[in-house]
Amino acid sequence: MTYNQIIDNCFEDKIGENGLNKDEFAINLAKAQDVLCKLREQKDSGEFAIINHLEKDDDIDDIIALGQQISDNFDELVVLGTGGSTLNPQSMVCLAQPHDGIDKRVYFIDSVDPYSIDAFIGQLDLASTAFLVTSKSGKTVETLAQFATFLDALEKEHLDVGKHIFIISDNVKNPIRELGEQIGATIVEHDKNIGGRFSTFTNVGLLPAVVAGTDIRKIRRHAKEAAVEFFEDESIPVIGAALQYSFMQKGVGITVMMPYIDRLSAFATWYRQIWAESLGKQGKGSTPIKAIGALDQHSQLQLYLDGPKDKFFNLITCNTSNKGARIRGKYLSGEISYLKNRTVGDINSALQQATAETLVKRKCPVRQIEIENMNEESLSKIMLHFMLETIITANLLELNAFDQPAVEEGKVLARNILSDNANLKLVKA
Repeated sequence: MTYNQIIDNCFEDKIGENGLNKDEFAINLAKAQDVLCKLREQKDSGEFAIINHLEKDDDIDDIIALGQQISDNFDELVVLGTGGSTLNPQSMVCLAQPHDGIDKRVYFIDSVDPYSIDAFIGQLDLASTAFLVTSKSGKTVETLAQFATFLDALEKEHLDVGKHIFIISDNVKNPIRELGEQIGATIVEHDKNIGGRFSTFTNVGLLPAVVAGTDIRKIRRHAKEAAVEFFEDESIPVIGAALQYSFMQKGVGITVMMPYIDRLSAFATWYRQIWAESLGKQGKGSTPIKAIGALDQHSQLQLYLDGPKDKFFNLITCNTSNKGARIRGKYLSGEISYLKNRTVGDINSALQQATAETLVKRKCPVRQIEIENMNEESLSKIMLHFMLETIITANLLELNAFDQPAVEEGKVLARNILSDNANLKLVKA
């Protein structure tokens, strides 16, 4: 594996009463292994779409060709959507676009905040911009509103709107597909068997990645390799699911995801969605919190160290020692002379080590995932890891990982409110 999962500091012998009893954990690990066996049967029978999709490569050439078409004809791509439709590709483009504002080709609109959208339209050269509209159902109100808004902006510039619009949606009659057909947009099919938040390795996650410059052949290949490894007995996701489930049984209601790698910021947001929507049902689950090291050492760590002991910590670290710019330190002396001749990576490594050790010293349960290098292999494997860890944990909780019934109520209500307001205006007119 390209990373290690270190769980020693999750048990009583290291952190006292806040840790797990190893015998009780072993029982839950066996339960998690039983779940994996059932999932393996589904995979082998072709009924586990998320994994079975990785076993084929016949879609990769088409995704690359479409991405190249967008790149050849446009300077920028704006992805319109919300939830998994934008969080998955944001996680994938991070390798080619490591930091906001630096050499960006792919942008994401994932809200309907009027100020953000107006400002964004104002800064775009619409003639050289393509738009990818992603919605599995084709009915998501936020995505429809974004789509309609940017259509209006393109039309005001007297552009051929169909040439600028690309759509990923279910191959059934739905509003977004119908709009796309009306304007002559390029429409490709969303995998009907894979829900939005699990669409990482489909065209949803991979098409924007091509435009950004990520090597999706490597992404798919390494995800396929990881699937083989992860279905072995007591694999890393199985152990992770048993940990999460055990801490929930112990009454720990918060799971903190804290990477010390800026490029995993979008991944941490995606994790927050996949964990919350998959497990937050029937009064069960735990609350996912996103934290980014070293930034959140200065915003959240005080609470983590000295507040309620109701959290399970997941630190993702990378060995950055001797990497990055070296500080010459011409003007450094006295108490800050320790920075002389250190690299920026040395500082990052010291901070992540100090955080892990301080959390453990304060009797907080810490799982540490150590990544060798941040690349297509490590990214694809940790994303598949947490997909499977989430699905296995859902099974342990006797939940369906793939629905979100409570959220649907809000979607229906939002549409009803908009419809009622429109009818009221018509009556008044």
